[in-house]
Amino acid sequence: MKHKLRAASVALLMTTLAACGSDKNAASTASTTSPAATTTQPDTTPSSTSAATTTAAAATPGAKAADKLASHLAPPETITVSEALSARPKTGVKVTFINAEVGPAPSFGVGVKAASEALGWQYTELGVDLRNPATVNSAFVQAIDGGAQVIVTAALDQALMQDALTTAKSKGIVVIDAATSNTVGNGITAIIGSTSQAASLWAGLPALQMIVDSDGAAGKADIAMAFEPQLETVHRPNLDAVKAEIATFCPDTCTTAEIPVPIGDVQAGKGAATIISFLQQHPEIDYVYVAGPELALGLAGALQEAGLTKIKFLGSAPDQAAIEETAKGSGAGWGAVPFVQWGWQLVDAAARSLGGQDVTVAEKAGIPIWLVNPDNASKVTFENKYPSAPAGYADQFKKLWGL
Repeated sequence: MKHKLRAASVALLMTTLAACGSDKNAASTASTTSPAATTTQPDTTPSSTSAATTTAAAATPGAKAADKLASHLAPPETITVSEALSARPKTGVKVTFINAEVGPAPSFGVGVKAASEALGWQYTELGVDLRNPATVNSAFVQAIDGGAQVIVTAALDQALMQDALTTAKSKGIVVIDAATSNTVGNGITAIIGSTSQAASLWAGLPALQMIVDSDGAAGKADIAMAFEPQLETVHRPNLDAVKAEIATFCPDTCTTAEIPVPIGDVQAGKGAATIISFLQQHPEIDYVYVAGPELALGLAGALQEAGLTKIKFLGSAPDQAAIEETAKGSGAGWGAVPFVQWGWQLVDAAARSLGGQDVTVAEKAGIPIWLVNPDNASKVTFENKYPSAPAGYADQFKKLWGL
C-alpha cells in the first residue's frame, strides 16, 4: 500500500493512511505567507428590524463568511445535474472502471457499478498497482481489448495512461475522469469534479469556518496548512482555495503558513509529529487545515499531549472515521464529499456523451459538497465508509435518464 501513494493524483483517495509527523528539518521548510489584500465593501443592506445592528454585524469578517457558508451547512437535497437526457440510454453498453485501489477509489466503483446496472450496462472493474505505474496503461489496454465502450477512472495521472488514451480516442471510446488535474482532450472525454473545481468547496468551506470561528478576535487568525509535497498537483488547489477565502474575508488580519509533510513520514506514522513540531515553533498559530484526512489521523491526541489545546483543525474529503471523531469534538469542520454518488455522476456523463448530448452540462454541475462540523456530524449517513448525499439521489438520476 505504501508504494501506491507515489502517484500524485491519488491524494484525495488516501484516507487509509496512518498519520503522524517528521523532524524539525521537514517543518523548517514551511513558508509563511500573508495573502494579498482585496477590497471588500461591507454589506450595509439591513436584513432585520434593526438596520444599525445588522450593518455592524455584516461588517465583520466572520459575519460575511457566515453568510457565504450558510447554504452549505446541510447535505444537499438534490443532485447537481438537472438537465434530463433527450432519450433513454441504450442498454448493453460495456463500461470498465479503472480502480486505483486506495482510499475512496472503491467507493467510486460502487457508484459506477450501481448506476451501470440501473441502465442495463455491463460493468467490469480492473485494478491497478501503483507500485508499478505501468499497470495503469496496461489496465486501459485491457479494457480497450475487452471491448469497453466507456472507461471510467478517478485520481490517476494522465501521463500514466496517455498511450492508451490515444488508442481509446481513435476507437471512439468514451473516457470519463474524476478528481484529477488532468486535461480534457487527448483521449479524456470529460472530467467530473476536477480537483481545481471541487477544491473551492471542499477546502473553501473549512476556510470559511475558520474565519467564522475566529470572529471573536475580529477575524484575526493565523492558519497553518498541512500538505504532502509529493502530492502537490492535488493538494495545491486545496491550499489555494483556503488562501482565496482568506484574501476575500480577512486579508488584513489573517495569515497562512504551509507545513510540508513528506509521504514517507505519513507512512511511517510520523505525520502528526511533523505538524506538532511546526506548531511548537510557531505559537501564534490558531488553526490547522489538513489537505487530506490522512494528515488528521492522530492529530487530536497529539495536540492534547503537546498542550496545544486551543488549536483547532479542519480538513477536506473526510471518511467515516474522521466524521465520527468530529461528532465527538475532535476537528472543527470538514468539506464532505459523497464519493458513491460521484460515481453515479460519472455514469451520467458517459450516458450524455454516448447520446450525443453536451457533456459539459455534467462537468459544470460540480459535485455535492457541504460542511460537516461538530453540530451536524452525528447526522451524517454513510455509504462504503464515506458521506452519502443527497438522500434519494439514485431515483433522481433515474428520473433524468427516463427510467
